[in-house]
Amino acid sequence: MGTKRVGRPPGPRTAAAKKPKRRFTMTAKARAAMKRQGQYLAALRRLKVAERNRVKAVARKEGVAKAVEFARKLAKTAPAKAA
Repeated sequence: MGTKRVGRPPGPRTAAAKKPKRRFTMTAKARAAMKRQGQYLAALRRLKVAERNRVKAVARKEGVAKAVEFARKLAKTAPAKAA
């Protein structure tokens, strides 16, 4: 009456202690850049293709911060969508 064992085979009872992973610390400069990138993408999402291209040109020429300001200004002037 030999019963077949089901499940995974037994492993070593005490696994070798793993080295704790190093916590990723972000610099203030990197955090600010990431925040700006998110604001830029959110601002672009609201615009039409032609406006988006204008904003991208500003981003290349004057930087992302200026492009976000410009995109927000364009979004304000755009008429609201009919529900």
